[in-house]
Amino acid sequence: MENAALRAAYGLDPELQFDRQFSPVSIEASIIGVVAYVWYLIVRVIAAFRTETDRRIELSYMASIPWYYDRCLAYQHGHDLVFDPQTYRFGYARQDPDAQIVKFAAVRQVQDVAKNITVLKVFTNKAGNVPLTGAEHEAFKEYMRRVGAAGIHYEFVNLPPDELKIALQVIFNPLVLDSTGAKILDNTYPVREAVQAYIAGITFGGMLNRNHLIDAIQAAEGVVDVILNEIEHSTDGDSFTEATGPDIVSESGSFIINTINDTYTPGI
Repeated sequence: MENAALRAAYGLDPELQFDRQFSPVSIEASIIGVVAYVWYLIVRVIAAFRTETDRRIELSYMASIPWYYDRCLAYQHGHDLVFDPQTYRFGYARQDPDAQIVKFAAVRQVQDVAKNITVLKVFTNKAGNVPLTGAEHEAFKEYMRRVGAAGIHYEFVNLPPDELKIALQVIFNPLVLDSTGAKILDNTYPVREAVQAYIAGITFGGMLNRNHLIDAIQAAEGVVDVILNEIEHSTDGDSFTEATGPDIVSESGSFIINTINDTYTPGI
């Protein structure tokens, strides 16, 4: 009905639906229906093609942060690189998912003030946030230097997760939780589960935000209010220091909980 040529040719009223002005068994209605459906399919195919093309362009744009991230996950341990003279890039002759040992990666662009240069800081871990072995990491670094843009300075980070000690005071609903924080119905611990879930959900290479942690705890069942007393942070699991500021940055790219010191006060 939006087609001006059809409205003029058949004297159609634009305020009425097409089926109310054309017999569904007429030849014109059948032809118009087929053409409209074919046009609809063409538009859908073009839209899907454009979306896929944009995605491939983004991933193929060399030296972008998403490109480097994708290259990290594409690393295949034990496989040699092959130079492609058509694209002037290094790549693998075949895909071997079993050899792709890097499961977590993050890439940050940082400024080295002392050397007055820009550095790409590359974080990597295997499944379960386990660091690569020394030999695996050396091979990965050589791979990144070959596939990356010439002249780029790298800082590679391959460490066990940073550890956290969290102390908090919970005001709880005594109808739902007991004085230890256990849920009366099933003896689970909603506050500790909420803390663990928030820490596990931080994107690799991301930061812990105090306000977001508090929000996660307050959303736990049986919690009336919470006071986050202290967060201690360690990069080696031995020496802990009190973390200050709203955000805590991981040196390794991820966090794990060392201890949760939670105390409970009944509230209304």
